[in-house]
Amino acid sequence: MGEKGKNLRSKTRIAIVRILSILLVFISFNGLAQSALQLKANKDVRFFLLVNGNLVDSIAKSEWKLTSTKQDYDLSLYSDSLDINSEHSISVSPNKRASYDVLRLGSDYQLLQATGTDIKDFTGISVDDLSTQYHAFKDSLQLRYLQKKYGKQAKCIPPISRGDFENILEEAKEKTFNALRLKYLNKELSKHCFYVEQLNELYDLFDFDEQKLSLSKMFKGIIVDLGEVEQLAPNFVLESAEKEFETILKDLKED
Repeated sequence: MGEKGKNLRSKTRIAIVRILSILLVFISFNGLAQSALQLKANKDVRFFLLVNGNLVDSIAKSEWKLTSTKQDYDLSLYSDSLDINSEHSISVSPNKRASYDVLRLGSDYQLLQATGTDIKDFTGISVDDLSTQYHAFKDSLQLRYLQKKYGKQAKCIPPISRGDFENILEEAKEKTFNALRLKYLNKELSKHCFYVEQLNELYDLFDFDEQKLSLSKMFKGIIVDLGEVEQLAPNFVLESAEKEFETILKDLKED
């Protein structure tokens, strides 16, 4: 029994070592595995590329080659004239390369998948190594895009996300008294930039002209699409409130 016990323990150790070796190889393989992505457009179509929130380069190009230890790519494509901004999400299998033809259709970019191959002999810009130094240029690029879309008056960026805006909206609704609601909005609105369409939603939180006038005065300096400011629609009841709002609107335009 003693000799059999030793043999059993020996076999058990060998089995454990083999299992651990297999796991180590698996972990190493996955840790080193890369994916690759290629985007190619016609030579007369050049675009800026942001990946996972980082600008890849400050020069617009017709072809981009990327590599990453991750498989998910969140892409933002800006035309070189900044009149198009298109977003796409792509997943690529480990050790595989996905290729896409970039087509400019109207006011949008469409990605048409081409033949994908393995990653062998493929070299590209490492997404993992993109530096946060590009964030400043990304913000500048977004400003240029917004100014292209809304004119030079687009000074407040970036616009608040829809999720953050809805959180503010819901929190304001929770306030029992209008005075507290206005106080809350006065604090939160100063932290963000908003589209006129979003600000119009805030008017629905109040029933009286006086409160809507107080709210309107808070819009100074926080409007992204200032060229659309005439579309603010507080829907006043009294004519006197309309006249006072015209003065406020004039002040907003001079922002």
